[in-house]
Amino acid sequence: MSRFFARWFFAAALLFTATGLASAQPAASGAEAQPGGRILVARVTGEAFAVNPSDGLRFPVRNGSLLTEGQVITTGAGASVLFVLSNGATVSLGADSVLSLEQFSQQPFGESYKMSALSAEPSTSTTRLNLVRGELISDVKKLKKDAGSSFSIQTPVGAAGIRGTAFRIAFRPEGNRASYALVMLEGVIAQTFGTRSRPILVEHGKQIVVTGIEYNPATGEVGAIPPVGEPTDVPASVQAALFQLVQQMLTTVGSITISSTSVQAGSTAGGASGGASDEATPQSTDPVSPLEPSPGPQMPPARTSPTDGQPKG
Repeated sequence: MSRFFARWFFAAALLFTATGLASAQPAASGAEAQPGGRILVARVTGEAFAVNPSDGLRFPVRNGSLLTEGQVITTGAGASVLFVLSNGATVSLGADSVLSLEQFSQQPFGESYKMSALSAEPSTSTTRLNLVRGELISDVKKLKKDAGSSFSIQTPVGAAGIRGTAFRIAFRPEGNRASYALVMLEGVIAQTFGTRSRPILVEHGKQIVVTGIEYNPATGEVGAIPPVGEPTDVPASVQAALFQLVQQMLTTVGSITISSTSVQAGSTAGGASGGASDEATPQSTDPVSPLEPSPGPQMPPARTSPTDGQPKG
């Protein structure tokens, strides 16, 4: 890792653990205090914005930005946003995507941890994302479901209940039709479709691909969904490409250390009070602003076809 990138990781980790720093984007006015969870942007490629639904204000998303519950993240053509949650989840939002951070709350925890060493979330959390359109790839650590943790991703076709896993979800509208794909690398997801009462369990190495979905581009709503069969095997080329992308994600965020002070009960959506952690690694004394875009290794752009498993050159 270059000296520049090492300095950036140190600064970004400090920002993630600092409870005395305000968010890079202002909180929505009148936001009520909620149990705190942190969402840190680790890397941005191209143009991406965070929108506050309450007032419509739009802010550029940059490396080191802190995102807040309720914001809507949008990416342009060829853009991507990689961010981490303080429950250990890593999410990469692909090009031409819209993702709403509907809810992220987490109970305080007592020990610091390094992202690369984490296998399970440090405390119970509730995560609810809404992928309006586009694609995301995610690695979610083992959840404390017995203690009440949950992690779900809503799309126009239904909800995906995450149980601790690595996967790719894509919802791509085109005219009055849309396609949907859920590709599993690890773990299990319970996927619902429309009004269907029984979820489909999609296990590691399996996928669901649905095409020809009725879509209203004016409202963003889905109409009739074609019959959905049982999950099928993920082609070897698709699985290999997804594995590579997930490993690149985890390598990028692996140096970030999250302090126990980064989650505060009663913190506001826009920031929290407290002190900065000195446990971030790697260490550096050089001044650097983590809020400025920085170059570095870039993840290949997200694929635009749910069934295209070939990495792009």
